[in-house]
Parts: sequence; C-alpha cells; structure tokens
Amino acid sequence: IIKNALIRPPKPTEKTISGRMVELSVDRKRQFVIDTPEGKYTCRYPLELEEFVIRRIKQLVSVSGSIGTAARIINIESEMAFKPLKSLPLTHIRFDEDIRKLRYPIELEVEFENDEYILYNNEFNLLVTSGNLKDGVERINDELKLLWLDYVEEETGNLTEGGIVFRNKLRSLLDEGI
Repeated sequence: IIKNALIRPPKPTEKTISGRMVELSVDRKRQFVIDTPEGKYTCRYPLELEEFVIRRIKQLVSVSGSIGTAARIINIESEMAFKPLKSLPLTHIRFDEDIRKLRYPIELEVEFENDEYILYNNEFNLLVTSGNLKDGVERINDELKLLWLDYVEEETGNLTEGGIVFRNKLRSLLDEGI
C-alpha cells in the first residue's frame, strides 16, 4: 500500500496567473508562454482555442487551469479560463520577510516598448522599467516600501497636508500599520 502511494502522481491543482503572453507555438504542442510576476509559465491549450489564443499575443491576460506534475505548466480547457486584462493587479506587498495582503489591489498599467516593460500606477506615483514582469513587480514593491517609510513611518508633524492625505491613502492599503 505504501509503495502504491509513493508511485501515484500528485493530483493536478488549479492555478490562476496574470501576465503578458510573450511566445506562441501553434504546431502540435499548442502552447504559449506568459511572463508573470512569478516568472514564466507555459500554458497548453486545445485546438478549438487556437484563434482565440492567437488574438491575445503580446497582451496582458489572466489564465486559469490545472497544474500537473510540472510546476510551471498550466493546461487550459476553455475560453472562460483565458481572459484579457487592462492592467496587472498587485495584491500583496513584501516588507523584508513579511508578505502582506493588500485590502484592495493596486492596478498596475503595463506597457512594453523597446524590449522593456514600463509598469506604473498614477494613484500612488509608481513608475519602474524592467526587462521582465518579475523584476518589475519587485521594483514596484521597493517603491511602495520607500513610500511607506517616507510617509507612514514619518511623524505627521513633518508632513504637509497633502503628505498626510497620501499617508492615509497608503495606510488604507493595509488593515493596520507595519
């Protein structure tokens, strides 16, 4: 019985990723690569989704599907599992080793120009450039940490009226201060 349990492959789990479709293969493999804040994922799709997938090349998308034994491969089954995105939602912030969930996502606008990503959010005055989304989101996180230190950790007496308003906006991202 123990031997059979060790041989049995793990059951596929569901995962949703968001990122930019950067590569597409329409041969027998029928797969595409998405550059995400976690790194690159390969997504496999059925023949009936081919035209739908082709229309999304170089665009921001959200993909849901099952992950089997290979951790970076997602199998999508239907058009509903593959959605275009207008922006990339940032849902967590890292303070050193502490990862905190945001009360509401920060919507990052993403542009791609001259082989570089431009990620920005006007509400929080965030702007970075990067060669991939993983590095770009890490840089956005660093910008948010600096803003937190400059506004939330600062004495309110040292802030202007506008600085206090911005401080409160930053604090609203989390349930309480760090």
